[in-house]
Amino acid sequence: MLNQNDVSMDKNYPILLVDDHIVIQFAIARMIEDFLPKARITSIEDFSETINLLRKEHFELIILDIDIPNGIGTEMIGIIRSIAPDIRILMFSAYNEKRYAMRFIRAGANGYLHKHSSREEIEEAITEVINGDTYISRSVTKHMLHRSSSGMGLSFENPLNTLSNRELEIARLIAKGNGNLEIVNILNLKKSTVSTHKMRIFKKLNISNITELIEIFNYYDKPVFAMPI
Repeated sequence: MLNQNDVSMDKNYPILLVDDHIVIQFAIARMIEDFLPKARITSIEDFSETINLLRKEHFELIILDIDIPNGIGTEMIGIIRSIAPDIRILMFSAYNEKRYAMRFIRAGANGYLHKHSSREEIEEAITEVINGDTYISRSVTKHMLHRSSSGMGLSFENPLNTLSNRELEIARLIAKGNGNLEIVNILNLKKSTVSTHKMRIFKKLNISNITELIEIFNYYDKPVFAMPI
């Protein structure tokens, strides 16, 4: 539970909650209000709108989903930092935290929280991030320690772990059904760059078509990618 000595219960913390699921927005906002009753919570659903809002208003904390409209994976961190360098960033996602947490921490996020976390974990994560600490769940910490002690380092059992951050972003967009031109526009890349990354992705994963890529995501990642008919 929240240690009241960690944060001021009377402070009007300006918090930006970015998630395109209204139910989740509402639930998280109510949780925050329970232990930070004077927090000023703003909810928004789109990353482009998020950037526009950050240019106009000050927030101490942003709770950010990975998969939001106009969002671009780890690059969202750098974009946010270029506008609001001191803002605390807590990623809040349904994606596998053992694989994604450290990617976003290394990109500059202050914490990573899974959407299935308990109320106590949510309060702890928000408290630590507001206080200037980095939040990583106990399960991720144990996973990292196990890999370190066993000399395995980064796990390559999951083939998606062989991909760079950029390659993972592009692979996810491909699996969602985006073509090369759509990816060019989403990530603001050259067409040749996308094509090169696509070839590298297929080579690293040892696959030859998009159906196999979707199968890998459905097996190793959150199963949100529908198989082509």
